[in-house]
Amino acid sequence: MFKKKSKEVVTETKENYLTRESMHKESALKRLNKYLKLLSFKNLNYTIQNYGYNYSFGRYIASIVILMAGIVASGYIFKLDAQTIVWLGFFAILLLPIIILSQIRFLYNNYRFEQMATYLQEMITVFKVNPKILYSLKEVQDLYTSPKGMKSTIQKSIDYIEHNSEVNDDFYKRALDIIEEDYPCTRVHSLHSLILTVENQNSVNYHDAINDLYEDIQAWISRVYDYQIELKNVKAQFTMVLLLTIAVASAMVNILPATLVTFIDNPVYQVSTAGMLAIFLVMFCFIQSKLNGQWLVNDIDKDDEKILKSINYVENFDEKKSKKQSIIKAIIVALIPIYGLFVGNNNLVILGGLGTVLMFFWDRIQYRNHFKHIEKEIQKTFPVWLRDVSLNMHNLVVTRAIKQSYPNAPAVLKYYLTDFINELEEDPVTIRPYANFLKKFYINDITSAMKSLYSIKQQNGENASKQISDLIVKNQSMMEKSERIRNENQLIGMNMMGTLPMIVGSLKLIIDMVLLIMDFMAMTSM
Repeated sequence: MFKKKSKEVVTETKENYLTRESMHKESALKRLNKYLKLLSFKNLNYTIQNYGYNYSFGRYIASIVILMAGIVASGYIFKLDAQTIVWLGFFAILLLPIIILSQIRFLYNNYRFEQMATYLQEMITVFKVNPKILYSLKEVQDLYTSPKGMKSTIQKSIDYIEHNSEVNDDFYKRALDIIEEDYPCTRVHSLHSLILTVENQNSVNYHDAINDLYEDIQAWISRVYDYQIELKNVKAQFTMVLLLTIAVASAMVNILPATLVTFIDNPVYQVSTAGMLAIFLVMFCFIQSKLNGQWLVNDIDKDDEKILKSINYVENFDEKKSKKQSIIKAIIVALIPIYGLFVGNNNLVILGGLGTVLMFFWDRIQYRNHFKHIEKEIQKTFPVWLRDVSLNMHNLVVTRAIKQSYPNAPAVLKYYLTDFINELEEDPVTIRPYANFLKKFYINDITSAMKSLYSIKQQNGENASKQISDLIVKNQSMMEKSERIRNENQLIGMNMMGTLPMIVGSLKLIIDMVLLIMDFMAMTSM
């Protein structure tokens, strides 16, 4: 039987807290020191070479020249003095490693995707003809021309198989884990899980599962290509917004007569302009580094702490107890507006009243936020779990395929799978366990998928195989939604970043207008 582990409440001593904070500060200082070392071309080039690329010194100098030309041009447009331009140029040089490495990482992740796509497609093709893992690995390895990347990783896996005498069910798994560690992708894991089942059980009924996985991979590759184009477009659009904002913000000092823009010598103008351009540089670096496409390739999220915290909050939420606590908190905070009324302070009345309402609903707001977090995580991970279960159902019965999926299931599903598997053992006949799985989240796609699993369980032979294939096809729409959610999580703040340059540019124009009016008033008063 599967048992839930009770979550311990861990309290942290002051000494442990201070120690952890000290380590965090040391880590931040190490990261800063590591970054500053990248200002040296030798260290920067060494880092770039680790990605498999060469960056010549001439290209590095050209990047500096282009960057400095942009700074000087901006300084000329905004009529900045030489000292301000020098400081702005120095700041830009500090950010240059981020710009260069972001471009390299984008190319590197695209390259990794190409290598992984080749591995997945060719491994399926070769394995389908001869269902032997070692043979397939050797055949696929020969397709790569570069000795680095996937070819090197596959060689490590082959070496493990050939140079270890111990052979058991975990033997090939450990060899394939080497590839999964270097290329943490759910589809690589799905492929390995499938071929391990075929190899270890000497299965002959694997063609349908292989074909279904191939179709899933082809659809994924097509979507990733679309996402890569989308990332390039987002970068281009943001760069265009920056350039347009600079053009608009500089219009006033270039259109008005020189007699009206004497405020350009004012230190406030010089500092505010340099500040705006520095913010734009930081924004550009942020966009470049954020949109490197890594999550399109490495799509396995191993950080489970946050989702487990949300699960713990939702599952242990006591509505009656929460209401009592909310009322007590609201009563305590209500003393503030009462005191405000007594002393005649309207600010205390308004703020205290808002605080009272917030405290009354606070626990329910927290519950809703945690619930939504779990729901979103389920929508993101369920299609991946369902794909793996569906593929294994070509060789295993439904119940066995579900149980086998448990060890590698995402943390959010593993928690709820415990109850589901226990219910299956208690009631292996009716639809009740399938209907109850994740029922509290009211996700129609999941309800429909679980009914399909039960229906497949009741079928035999060709009917079951056809339904499994149909389920995998239907799962594609859920996979697309899952990937869209994942992209939205990664691109959080991008929409805001798109409007931020205009906000900063508008504030800069307001400052310029104030300086213009102040100069004009000073001239008229003389």
